[in-house]
Amino acid sequence: MKSMENLYRKFYQKNSNSDKEKDLIGEVDALSVATMKENGYFKSTAVDFIRSISPFASKLDTKNSKLYFENLCKDCGIEWEDEGEEDKSKETHDKLLNIYKDASNDFADEFEECYFDLDVQILSDLVDRGFICDKVYEFFKDNSFYGKRIYDRDKVHDYIERVFDKMKSVRKEKSELEKSKVMEKYKEIKDILGNNYIDAEKISQKQKDGEIALNLLVTEGFMSETVLEVLKQNQTEPNESELKKTVDACSQIKRIYKEIDESPSIGDASDFESTYFAYVKRFMGRNSLHIITFDDECQILKEMLKEIADAGHSADLYIRNNGLNAISPVSLEPWRDNSKYLSIVLSNISDNNLHKNKGKEIDAEDMFIDYFAALKNISDSLLSTEKSMEYKYILVVREMLINHISEQVIKETLQSTAKISDKVQLELMIDKTKNMLKKEWELKNTSAKSKFTPMILRNRSVKELKKEGLTAFDIYKIVLERKIYDMPSISDRLYESFVDLDMAESCLKQYRDFDRDELKEIINGSPRAILLSNLDVVEAKDYAESVIQKAEKRLEKAYKIQNEKDRMESAFNQEGDITKQGIESSEKLEYPYQYSKSALKLLLLGYDDLSVRNIVSDMAIKYNMKDPESLTNDVLTSAKKIYNRMMNIKNYDGSSGDRRDAQEEYMRIMHIKYLANNSLKPSMDIDVIAEMTLNKFAKQDIVLAVSKHSPFAIEMGRNEKYVTNYLVPQADGKIVTAQKNIAKTKPIVKSEVKEDILEEYRDLQERYKKEHPIIPYNMRMEELVVASLAMEKFDLDKIQVLLDAHSPFKNSQKNYGESMANRIANNFLSKSV
Repeated sequence: MKSMENLYRKFYQKNSNSDKEKDLIGEVDALSVATMKENGYFKSTAVDFIRSISPFASKLDTKNSKLYFENLCKDCGIEWEDEGEEDKSKETHDKLLNIYKDASNDFADEFEECYFDLDVQILSDLVDRGFICDKVYEFFKDNSFYGKRIYDRDKVHDYIERVFDKMKSVRKEKSELEKSKVMEKYKEIKDILGNNYIDAEKISQKQKDGEIALNLLVTEGFMSETVLEVLKQNQTEPNESELKKTVDACSQIKRIYKEIDESPSIGDASDFESTYFAYVKRFMGRNSLHIITFDDECQILKEMLKEIADAGHSADLYIRNNGLNAISPVSLEPWRDNSKYLSIVLSNISDNNLHKNKGKEIDAEDMFIDYFAALKNISDSLLSTEKSMEYKYILVVREMLINHISEQVIKETLQSTAKISDKVQLELMIDKTKNMLKKEWELKNTSAKSKFTPMILRNRSVKELKKEGLTAFDIYKIVLERKIYDMPSISDRLYESFVDLDMAESCLKQYRDFDRDELKEIINGSPRAILLSNLDVVEAKDYAESVIQKAEKRLEKAYKIQNEKDRMESAFNQEGDITKQGIESSEKLEYPYQYSKSALKLLLLGYDDLSVRNIVSDMAIKYNMKDPESLTNDVLTSAKKIYNRMMNIKNYDGSSGDRRDAQEEYMRIMHIKYLANNSLKPSMDIDVIAEMTLNKFAKQDIVLAVSKHSPFAIEMGRNEKYVTNYLVPQADGKIVTAQKNIAKTKPIVKSEVKEDILEEYRDLQERYKKEHPIIPYNMRMEELVVASLAMEKFDLDKIQVLLDAHSPFKNSQKNYGESMANRIANNFLSKSV
C-alpha cells in the first residue's frame, strides 16, 4: 500500500507553488554564495559545497551545477576568480554549512508562507484518506518540507504545531457543518442494517458500530471526527476509547478501499497486492459496490485463483504467504478475529469443503458433520441464532440431495447424528428441501424462452413483453439469468437472502410497470421463502412484502442519488459567465479553465467537495480528457481557492475599521458590489481598479490588492500578467471613456421635482452618480446638479444658501455658493435662454 511519505510527496507535487519555492531556494543559495565570497572562501570550495547541499544544484550534473553557480554570482553582482585549491576539510565544510543554515533561516517567514496553507490541506487530505490523525502528526514532525529548508529547530517545532493546530481547527469547523448530515445518515444506515439482522440481540455492539462507521466513512465519505462524534452521541454510556479504536480501524479500511479504487487493471498488476486489489476493483465495479462482504471476498478469490495460471494448485500457500489478512478490507473489520481470518477464507474457497460427488462413495455421516461445521463460516446471520437449527439441517439435507445421497440414508443420518426421531418432521424437512431444489431448477431453466435474451428485454415494458407471450415469472427468470451470468456464484446460492432482495430491486428498476402483486407472488415462492416457511424466525413473517419494501427503499435512495447527479451534471455543463479575456488561448488551458468555472458553480450551489470531485472526474473521463485524475485534482484545487476568495468578499465586515489601505479598499468595494448584484463577476475587477485609481491609490498597491484578493485573478489559464496587462489597461480605458461621457453630459430637468430644495439636490446627486458609477462625485457633477436645480426654477439665492450649507465642496473656496450660482447662471442659463 502507498506509504504516508509517498502520498505526502505526491499531494505536494500536485498542489505546490513550485516557482515560488524555486525562487526562495535560489535566494538562499545566492545569499550563501555572497557570504562565502565575503568570508574569503575559494570559489571551487563554494561550488562544490553548493552542489552538495542545494536542492536544485544537487540534481544537476557537474557542468550545469557550475553554470547554476555562475548565474548565482551574476545575480549577486559578484566577480569571483579562483585563487587557490579546493578545501575539503571537515572544519571548512562545517563553517560553510553554518553559513547556509543562517541564510536558510533568514527566509523562514517566506518559506512558511510558501508551505503553510499547503501543508494544512495535505495533512487534512491524509486524514481524509484514512490515516490516523496521531500518526499523521508523528510523520509530519520529521518529514515536512519546511523542516528540510529551515535549520532553526525551535522555528520548525513552532511551525509544525501551528500547522497541525490549524489543520485540526479547519477540520473541526468542517465537521460541525456536516454533523447534521452525518446524524441523518447514521439513522438511515442503522435502520437498514437493523433490518438485515434476523436476531439483532446476537450481534455485538462493536459490529453494529463498526458497520455503521464503515458505511459513513467509505460509502458516504464523511470525516472520521464527525463519525466518532455521532457514534458517541447515539449511545447512552459510550465507551469513547473503544469507539475511537473502531473508527480508527474503519479509517484504515477506508484507506484500503481508496487504494483499490486507484489500483491498475488486472493486466497491469505486478504483485500479489496489486493483483488482489485489481480483482476486488473489477468485482466492485461489476456489482456497483462501495464495500465488500465476506461472501464477496470468497467469490473474488475464487475468480482470482481460477484466472491466474499455476496458482490454483497451491492456493493455501499463495494466499497465506502473501499476507491477505493485512490488505483485505474484510479481514481488518474491527469485529473480526484477524488471526483466524485466513483459515476461514481458505476453508470457504476450497472445493473440498463442498463435498461434490466425483464418482467416489461418500460417507453420509462424515459429510453431515463436515458440512454442518462449514456452515459456521457462511455469513447468513440466520445461522447464528438458536432458533434456526432446522434451517441448518435443511441446508445440510440440500447438500446431501445434490450429492445423490438417498432419502433413506439422509433420514438415518439425521436420526443418528442430529438426534431427530420424529419421522413426520423428517419427512417434512426432506419434502421442503426437495421443493426448494425444484424451485431452484425452475428458476434457472430459461430454455423455453431462449429467444428473449436480457438485451432484448431492455427498454421494453412488461405490458409489451406480455403481448409477446411472456409471463411475469418468465421476465423474472430472464433477469435472473443475466444476474447469474454476471455473478456465476449465485447459481448455487439462490436460497440466500440477498438474492430475492437484489432480484426485486432489479425487476422494479428495469420495469417500472412490473406488477407489485405478481412480484410478491414470485418471491413468496422463491427458494428462500420455501426455506423459511414454518420456521420460527422474524424474517419469515410477511417475507415477500418485507423484501419488496426494502427494494423500494433502496431504489428510492438510488433514484435520489441519480437525480442529484443529473442535476449536478446539468449545472456543470451550463455555460456560466465565462470571461475568456486574459486566458491563454490553448486547448491545454481552456478546458481546465471551463471545468474550474463549472466546479466553482457547483461549490457555490452548495455541493460538497467529494460530490464535485466525482462529477468533475466523470466529465473528464466522459469527454476523454488526458490524465483525468490530474485534471480533476487541479480543477478542484483551483475552484476551492476561487470559492474561498469569493466567501472572503461575501463575508467581509470591514473589521479593520478606518484603516483603508489598497487591499482593504478592494475588499470594501467588491463587497458593496456583491451586495448590489448578489453575485461576483470578472468585470467587477475592472470597475474596482478604475474607482481606486480615481481615488488616488498607487498603481502598484492596486495591482497587489487585486492579485492577492480577486477570485478571478487566480482562475486556471490566467497568467501572472493578467492584472497588469489586461485589467489595468481596461480600467484606464474605462476611466477615459467615463470622463469623456461626463464632459458631454448636459443638465436634465426631471418630470417630477421635489418641493424641498435639499431633497431635490440630493436626489439629483444620486442620479448623476448612478449614470457615472466609477467616477467619484466631482465638480463637474456638482455643476450639472446646480444647473438642473436652476432649470427647475429654484431661486438662485436659495441655491447659493443650499450650497454653502450642504455641498461637499463648500470649503473649497470662499463664498463657494455665490461663485457656483453665478457660474451656472453664466455658463448654462444664459445659453439656454
